[in-house]
Amino acid sequence: MKKRFIAIMLALIFAMSLCACGENSDPDVQETPEPSEIPTKVRIEDFYRSSGSYTDGVGNTGDYSYALPLICGVDTDDAAAANSAIKDIFQNDIQPELDAMQEGVSLTTYNVSYEYVCFKGITSVLITVDLDYGSSLYYCFNFDEEGKTVSNSGLLELKGVSSADFLKTAGELLSESDQLKNIPDNASAEEQEVREKTLSAENCNMEMPMYLDASGKLCFVGRVYSLAGADSYLYLFCTEI
Repeated sequence: MKKRFIAIMLALIFAMSLCACGENSDPDVQETPEPSEIPTKVRIEDFYRSSGSYTDGVGNTGDYSYALPLICGVDTDDAAAANSAIKDIFQNDIQPELDAMQEGVSLTTYNVSYEYVCFKGITSVLITVDLDYGSSLYYCFNFDEEGKTVSNSGLLELKGVSSADFLKTAGELLSESDQLKNIPDNASAEEQEVREKTLSAENCNMEMPMYLDASGKLCFVGRVYSLAGADSYLYLFCTEI
């Protein structure tokens, strides 16, 4: 009898513990749902991709890698215009290199690559063309979920940033570039001109190409003027916006 009583009490205690586990000990704490990604019709596929090694007519060897995207999934004028521009990049920057390899001529463009990200319904594409003299060209394309072009102002609106705040941030980043940050306070006239041209409204403005990086931060292509080499170079700058 005593053993039966103990068994019943243990069963009751076990049942009560199960009920307690099912209760929320802190009713004010609620789980935060993961943010849902806005669906988009835009798809990015390869328009062209090739890589390998080559040897020119005098025995110099090197590697090359070429890749360009194709905007798919949407039938809009903006997507068609972007694909036409991408085909132009192929004709201007890749096809001459393919012809050069056949003729045994050294390459001037070793790498053409692209990356893209989808953020809150925006598909952002960045194409990079690396040239052999240490310079690069950049092309940016931004589309909404229907395949229409998103303007720079649209990107700022998405990020909740005014054009004035963006330009202030862009100017600060340009000032911190290697070419400008080493210019002394007692700069020469040539150095002062380089800084002024880089930070001028003609150069640092809302026409600078913009895109979103993999973390959704707003980035832009900025031109920095130079004292040596080319008159200016293009660089990628990513803000904390």
